[in-house]
Amino acid sequence: MKRIFIVSRQPLFARGIESLLRSASGLEVVGRAGDVAEALSRIGELRPDVTILGDDECEPQAAQFVLRILGQGVCGWVVAVDLQSNSLCVFAGRRREVTSAADLVDAIRGGAPGNEISDRLNSVR
Repeated sequence: MKRIFIVSRQPLFARGIESLLRSASGLEVVGRAGDVAEALSRIGELRPDVTILGDDECEPQAAQFVLRILGQGVCGWVVAVDLQSNSLCVFAGRRREVTSAADLVDAIRGGAPGNEISDRLNSVR
């Protein structure tokens, strides 16, 4: 079961997405927040698998939010939905220690073997 947290200043969007996801099998909405400060606190407590960030536009603060969430290791994926352009970006990450330039090259190539995302990307190549 994938645990999902929704962040949006648009209550109608947040409720609609929550309703849609609650009807999908294998998905559980564990919380919702209307602002980034509240979201950061609650995401740290709830540790969802996926955070959905819905906003009017992709602002610099949205990028900072994604980096904070992924950098803290409290959520595996962030799906940022741009409501003006009807597009989305999926960010997936994990924090890892860097000990050499080879670590950077490995990250660019798709991460470490055994990483679910890396394995999926490599199977498509």
